[in-house]
Amino acid sequence: MKKNSMQLIAFVTMTALAVSLAGCASIVSGGPAKISVASRPDGATVTVVDNRSGAEVDVKTTPAVLSLRRGAGYFKAASYTLTIDKMGYRPAKIDLTGSVNGWYWGNFVLGGLIGMLVVDPLTGSMYSIGPKNIDRALEGIPADISSVDRKEGALIVTLLENVPSDLVGALEPVAVR
Repeated sequence: MKKNSMQLIAFVTMTALAVSLAGCASIVSGGPAKISVASRPDGATVTVVDNRSGAEVDVKTTPAVLSLRRGAGYFKAASYTLTIDKMGYRPAKIDLTGSVNGWYWGNFVLGGLIGMLVVDPLTGSMYSIGPKNIDRALEGIPADISSVDRKEGALIVTLLENVPSDLVGALEPVAVR
């Protein structure tokens, strides 16, 4: 009986020690932030720049899932700028900012001071990065046909609404077979 109670005490002590050495946010939502990026149309280039260093962190093609660090140092949240770019469309810029992860406050209950002051701040898990899901419709750039070299016999295809009013009279219909 005495051996069983000693084993129980040892188990409870080890469990309490393990919980106190880990941070709540690190346990629940640790690791890099996963950011889903989609664009309409697909196939746009997503460039990720770290706002603190100005360094390019990642380049992918939509649809994509980015894996980004949450922290930028001890008690510093990471922040990024995404640029979604595709030929024929205006680039879209999106800021990703860090904010305190709600699970960080769980250290008051489970993680203790070590989780609150060491583990979660050092791993960056004390922060969430968002938005987590980005779906951006890219805005098309109208063709500037006023700068096109209009040689004899050249075929220019564009929407009528994009034709400057001074050129509308020069348009010729084309039969499609």
